[in-house]
Amino acid sequence: MYARRAFGDWVGFGIGWNDWIAYATSLSYISIGMSEFLGKLAPPVAGHVRPVAVVLLVGFVVLQWAGVRVSSWFQSWTTALKCLAFLALVVVGLVMSGGTSGPAPAAASASLTLPGLVIALQAVVTTFGGWQSALYFTEEDRDPVRNLPRAMIGGVLVVIVIYMLVNLAFLVILPISELSASKLPAADAAQVIVGDRGRQIILILSILSLLPLLNAIMMVGTRILFALGRDRLFWSRAAGVSTRGTPGVATLVTTLVAIALIATGTFEQLIAMTTVFLALNYAVCCLALFALRRREPATVRPFRAWGYAGRGHAPGAGRPSPPLVGR
Repeated sequence: MYARRAFGDWVGFGIGWNDWIAYATSLSYISIGMSEFLGKLAPPVAGHVRPVAVVLLVGFVVLQWAGVRVSSWFQSWTTALKCLAFLALVVVGLVMSGGTSGPAPAAASASLTLPGLVIALQAVVTTFGGWQSALYFTEEDRDPVRNLPRAMIGGVLVVIVIYMLVNLAFLVILPISELSASKLPAADAAQVIVGDRGRQIILILSILSLLPLLNAIMMVGTRILFALGRDRLFWSRAAGVSTRGTPGVATLVTTLVAIALIATGTFEQLIAMTTVFLALNYAVCCLALFALRRREPATVRPFRAWGYAGRGHAPGAGRPSPPLVGR
């Protein structure tokens, strides 16, 4: 909405589709990731990563078809369980490690390279990607002016705190040399603490952490396509909603595209595609914020931010425009 309002229909059209495909690619690589974790727990699955990924994705489609209340309930409980599990991992790791990480390794030379920087930034973007996802549910929120800032700011703060604590635990348990070479640092850290069974525990925790993520991305992606259909930027039938609140056609189309991506792309390719789409979307929306601030100084803005005081913000500085709240 912001890009379209700031720069016109063509930019709005492009960003809308860019936003949707970013969530479709996210669905595909997360499904593949879950399948790979299952393959490490159950070796027979390892040879069928893509088919299992499709089955997992379809399972979440069934959950969506059960209705908004069911998927929202699932989202709330699995997210809470995931946060508690990660915090338990941190506490156990710090307590049982005794605050030491073993002998210090020899210093290793390291150099900053452009490919390394890009890969690191991809990890950061995918880690915090979705911080703005509460925006997509404002039409379903009875009090978005109150709840939206809490969801967005609170969500980012929670992610920062949990990731900092988890990384602190890893640094205490594992030497830097092992941590930098590990593909599953959480599993390696747990193995140091509780033995071979710790690796299985972390794999289960990893799968658990992806459950609410996949569910949330499915909910967001279908709502983007729903909005495109309602704005006549896609087939109007995509704006249809079932009696249980599920955008049926949007869910079907999003699922089919995600399945096609699972069948044709690798985990690394899909995550790289997602970061490009997300970066473009963030950049245009940030530019739209500045454009709308200058063009519509009297627009009602329920949210205030430190250090952000635009021209003409005072009430009565022109004819008020519709509030900038929503997707």
